[in-house]
Amino acid sequence: MVAVRLFGAVLVLVLGILGTQSQADPDFELNARGMTLNAMVGRTMVAATRDGSSVFSIYLDRDRTAYFHNANGKQTTGKWRTIDAVILCFTGLNPDKPADEVCKRAPENGRGLDWMTVTLHRKDGAVTWSKTTTDEHRGSSQLVYSFAGRVEVNQDSLVDDVAQWAGHLIVGRTLKDREAWFAQLANDGSIDFVFGSGKRFTGSYTLSGGEVCMQFPTNPDADGCRRPTVKGDKTIWANSRDGTASSEIVFMKKTEAEGPREVLVLADNGAGYFSASPDRRIAVVQDKESGPATIYNLETGQVLGKLRVGRYTDAEFSPDGMLLALVQENGVELFDTRDGRFKGSIQREKGGARPLEAAFLSPSEVVIGDWSGQISVHSTADGRLLRSAPFGSAKIADMAANGQGQIGIADTTGQIAVLDRALVRIKGLSAHSSDGFNNVAMTGDGTRFLAVSKTNDAYLMDLTGTDIPVRSMPMPALRLASVSVAPDNRSAVVGMQGKIVIVTLPDLQTAAEWNMGDATINRAVFLADGSTLAISFDNGRFALWAPDTAAALARKARPKPAGLPPFARPNDRQREEMKMAALADQIFVKGQCVAYDRLRFGVRLADRQSDCEAAKLLRQQRMELNSALAALNCDKAADVSLQMGEGKQKVAVCRERVQRQANESAFDAAMALGDCAAIRTLGASMNRPEAGVDCDLAKALTSDKPRVMYLTAVQLDTSGDRVRARRLYTEIMTRFPDDDLAIDAANRLTALADLQTMEERAADQAASQAAALKAAEDRAKVAEAAAKTAAKQAEQDRFAREAAARAADQAQAQAAAEALRAAQAAAANQAANADRCPGIYQGKQVEIDLISAFLKRKSVGTFVVIGLDRRSGLMSVRSVYGSSSIREFYCSDAR
Repeated sequence: MVAVRLFGAVLVLVLGILGTQSQADPDFELNARGMTLNAMVGRTMVAATRDGSSVFSIYLDRDRTAYFHNANGKQTTGKWRTIDAVILCFTGLNPDKPADEVCKRAPENGRGLDWMTVTLHRKDGAVTWSKTTTDEHRGSSQLVYSFAGRVEVNQDSLVDDVAQWAGHLIVGRTLKDREAWFAQLANDGSIDFVFGSGKRFTGSYTLSGGEVCMQFPTNPDADGCRRPTVKGDKTIWANSRDGTASSEIVFMKKTEAEGPREVLVLADNGAGYFSASPDRRIAVVQDKESGPATIYNLETGQVLGKLRVGRYTDAEFSPDGMLLALVQENGVELFDTRDGRFKGSIQREKGGARPLEAAFLSPSEVVIGDWSGQISVHSTADGRLLRSAPFGSAKIADMAANGQGQIGIADTTGQIAVLDRALVRIKGLSAHSSDGFNNVAMTGDGTRFLAVSKTNDAYLMDLTGTDIPVRSMPMPALRLASVSVAPDNRSAVVGMQGKIVIVTLPDLQTAAEWNMGDATINRAVFLADGSTLAISFDNGRFALWAPDTAAALARKARPKPAGLPPFARPNDRQREEMKMAALADQIFVKGQCVAYDRLRFGVRLADRQSDCEAAKLLRQQRMELNSALAALNCDKAADVSLQMGEGKQKVAVCRERVQRQANESAFDAAMALGDCAAIRTLGASMNRPEAGVDCDLAKALTSDKPRVMYLTAVQLDTSGDRVRARRLYTEIMTRFPDDDLAIDAANRLTALADLQTMEERAADQAASQAAALKAAEDRAKVAEAAAKTAAKQAEQDRFAREAAARAADQAQAQAAAEALRAAQAAAANQAANADRCPGIYQGKQVEIDLISAFLKRKSVGTFVVIGLDRRSGLMSVRSVYGSSSIREFYCSDAR
């Protein structure tokens, strides 16, 4: 418990440090130091009218062009020039009098420059100035901020929703003296505040309830909450406590890019692949270095416990979250998620293939896929083999199952399919990719199966029969790693190399892309809130991420739950209820609706007899639909489909099949009649475009008119069909040698032969050029490889020299420490030979507090000592309640 408190304290400290860091951009730093007019060339100056607080901007281009964007939206240009360090003049702003010059004076007074119109006076070569408006005190406008380059400034910049202010620059002024101040609300929750006096404080902020609450560790007097309130034409920066205000907000701009934000780091560099429970509140995370599996509470980041297991290839939770299956080299081990107890194992058969993947059909049945492509279903109660079947000849890549007895499977050769409970492939639900698969997923409602291939394709299969059976779409050309479905079943998240892509279901359209840096995503899973993702990276980092800053800050501010509710073991009454529910399920499926209605309400799957009747009617309608489809009675199938509200796609397939048969019959009749026009039309619709051409050729060959044959040959020749054209030309020369067209046919044949010779010669030249290019590329590759080898050898030589120097240093250090090591070894030997198990002996009964075994839940076990190592303090024990399993504890654990 002390370690947990210490971890929590460190975590709060780290979050506090992160929450107060700010990385201001160069513009912010320049404005914080103080604006000077002669430094504004190439920058956009943001200004506000003194009385009305209307915003306008001026960009001073280096070619002496000034671009004005006025408060009313009007944009004008003119020419600018400087008189001295504080006076700037413009011409061309008045289209009626383009030569008129307007001069502005902005003295160097730090943050915010008064923008006063002045009149210049020249006398004896000297330039002086006076106020254009004599009763003007400090100017009618004020420069409040500046940006590098030509920046588009929104004249109505205030964001109404305070919750969206993260990442924004806020510029304000005091109501009394019009002193400009500004603050950067960074996306990480830190704030950098620069006052008109030049003082600067950093701290943290939160956004909630329409107000900004700030804390400044070095200046607590400035702490407090402020609420923007519109009064007249001003936005007042009011104190949330008493409504008083001394400032107004005049300008806002988003200056920090939005994007996914890390919320909480659970493991920094030691985590591997992870699996989440069905409620997405628990995750089992494989240690990156083959250490124990760690169990996390994804709501709080708390480590709930560890499992002493070796390397495993898959981890799956049962649908009720009570069992955890870990697939290892020699079989599958089952654990109780309530207390971490080992429940049993499904051993790999002697000589059998290594198991790779698992999926739960139900809490009582688990499916295992192995290296050879074999699928087997086992009982979770005793590990018994219930049924098995081959899926293919390659190893299984991944599996997923739903509550309706359907299993989605993918293998490394690129085939995916959905199987029923009997391990028989469901017709129409299969596909093949040109490469293997990485990961598959099933929607939470069990209606769709999703898979991603290594060739960057996503496949979606509809399991209801009401939609297109199989959809696919290409993904970004990056190495794909995982796929999982959101809790609402409307989207899926695909993890890949440095990127996360969120696609909508069922249309597989890209909804969002998160750029995650250089690390490859091992797995990404949405938590129950539907916005936060748990992500593991190939560099060993395991963390929670939110889609944007607002979501990240909201989750950080969310009260942390005390922990997961304890999982209670079912009592006798609950077990009886479970049996009754299973019986109700059987009666419901058999359609015994009267008997079903007599059952108690608490064990029924539905609440009315009509639900059972409706399900029974739906089964009958499905039988009628399948019968009509088998008989190709598409009209009847359409009527039944309309009544039951499903099967529309199957009816469309039926009509296509009927139409195809009709086309084939018409095609056969046209072939018998020699109707080339009909053959051409039907052949195009049946993907037999050559049929019409063959018909025309056959008619021409049997014709007794050389002109008909010649014209047909010319048509074939000009369309590029040289083989058929040659045949007709040859037939004309053979059958009608005395006809003038025989000479034309001979000339055509000669031309075709010459053309073929030219093409072959060109092809030979192209092949020679390609071979020469290939040889040059090969030589370049050899030279590049040789250069890389030489560079690598030089690098290795450098490493060797550095290693030798380090070895010499280490040898000196080792010699100096040898005496100390000897003393430490003697002390360690004395400590190692000490008896660490006083009062413990074989056969003794001991009680052991199991509070740290898994979920930090208090329980006490009574065990018999059957083995003892007094030097290490480790004892082997067996439960006194008849369990044959042997466990290990330290003697210090015994009461």
